[in-house]
Amino acid sequence: MKNIMFNHLGVLPQGTFAGSEMSKNKSNQTMNTIKVQMPKGVNRISDFKDFSSYIPEGHVILNKKVTGCGATTYYLSNDTPVILCCHRTQLLENKMENDYLKTVSGISMFYFSRNEDETKTDTLEMMRNLKEFLESCNNPFTPKTPKVLVTVDSLSLVIQVLEEMGILEKFTVISDECQCIIKDSVFKGNTTKAYLRLLDKIKNVIFLTATPNQSKYYAEVSEFKDITMVELEFSDDVLETYNLREFKVKSIFTKVYQIIDEFKENGYFEKKGDKLSTEACFYLNSVEDILKICKKMSFSEDEVNIICSKSQEKKIKKAGYTIGYCPQPGQPHKTYTFITKAAFEGVDFNSLCAMTYIFSNPNKKSLALDIKTDVFQILGRQRIPENPFRLEAKLFFQTKGESMTEEEFDQKIKEKLEYSEGWKNIVENIPNRSLAIVKCNKSQDCFTDDYISYDENSGEFIVNDLVMVAEKIAWENENKQYNSVIQVLRATKGEDVKEDIKDIEDFFLETKDFGKRLKFYCDYLEEYPYLKGL
Repeated sequence: MKNIMFNHLGVLPQGTFAGSEMSKNKSNQTMNTIKVQMPKGVNRISDFKDFSSYIPEGHVILNKKVTGCGATTYYLSNDTPVILCCHRTQLLENKMENDYLKTVSGISMFYFSRNEDETKTDTLEMMRNLKEFLESCNNPFTPKTPKVLVTVDSLSLVIQVLEEMGILEKFTVISDECQCIIKDSVFKGNTTKAYLRLLDKIKNVIFLTATPNQSKYYAEVSEFKDITMVELEFSDDVLETYNLREFKVKSIFTKVYQIIDEFKENGYFEKKGDKLSTEACFYLNSVEDILKICKKMSFSEDEVNIICSKSQEKKIKKAGYTIGYCPQPGQPHKTYTFITKAAFEGVDFNSLCAMTYIFSNPNKKSLALDIKTDVFQILGRQRIPENPFRLEAKLFFQTKGESMTEEEFDQKIKEKLEYSEGWKNIVENIPNRSLAIVKCNKSQDCFTDDYISYDENSGEFIVNDLVMVAEKIAWENENKQYNSVIQVLRATKGEDVKEDIKDIEDFFLETKDFGKRLKFYCDYLEEYPYLKGL
């Protein structure tokens, strides 16, 4: 299977040799970048014999720039003791069920799984189980390389066990889908900042990402300031380009209902020659909206697969459904699969015929996808080469007006930073009793007026630059991607999309002759084929 790449992202191979350069963001901070040229014809990291020799020791960002190259699988199947740390339980569960990893000799995997209603006794039992697992891997007669899978918020417990056993320095942490560190800081900034500070204890950490567009932000985060970024360059013969079609819609619901009604009438979602798509993946970031659709369409549980955060389990059960999972190759798939933002990153979908539909509504923050990161991630989810629709996707979107100018936003950030620094200096000198009260008030992830976080591990109040960067990305997503159709097309097709789409509107207002209108329209679409459907 070839890797999936957007040519317009400017990340096609630029040379035949590995090299190093300093990249700058607009804050004039620098990041050392090493480019590693993958051998011609190689699209899986495991097929690159000397790959590990190109990765420096210490803390490194490994920017794959493509999905589907097997980086996570590589680290779970090699002879290095690994802690795979993720932000999404779905990714960990997906890897634990991976048929290939189950057959790899010489490794053993342990999922440090915890539930929201877990008691202290349950946690201690899980820690004991981890210790026993690690001891079994060290059996001189049947030694195994340990691979520990854990979510971000449980990493401290895993580190505690490894420290007590005196083996922490032997492990490399693979921080998978590391773009989530910044993205998640919008709603859990304390957790993500504490996670980064905790990683300072680990000698070797590899942050994995396939999202090239966030690299400019990493240098603005103190923990990433001096980090090295390794960028993989794949040869042209293993790169593939998605056929993404964009459609502006008035209502997300109306479009979903239309797609489903047409399937029920025709017996297929899309048609490609004699190949029919009889399954569909709907990427919609709202459990409430998904359940509303399921209720209106009277879906049975046999028909629909809802993949979302486990925190939504009670809500899903109340509606008569259960939280689903991603079937492995060869397992049956349901007709309708709905996936939220908390579930798709890093997860493999293995349908033989599923079509991909993506929905984004910037007028509702929870429904607004970052086109340059979220959509790019979604487009790499279908893994089965035999699926004739795996390179096809449709994006249905709405637009919105500018909520705040860039000058106003920059001033807001400046004021919050100044207030945060002043607030931090004051609370560092107040009595411990008052400090405890302030700590309680700052225990929740609320950063409306400041960027102050309390690090329970160090007992320090800090200015959370992760939250600041997350706000910048959110503002850019809202105000530079969805203000117009042109902005959406530039986010998906590249900056060379022409402004003169307005020519169609002007010509149609001035010309009433149907024949001339039709000819102008056809000629225009021939010159700009990406405008079809808008």
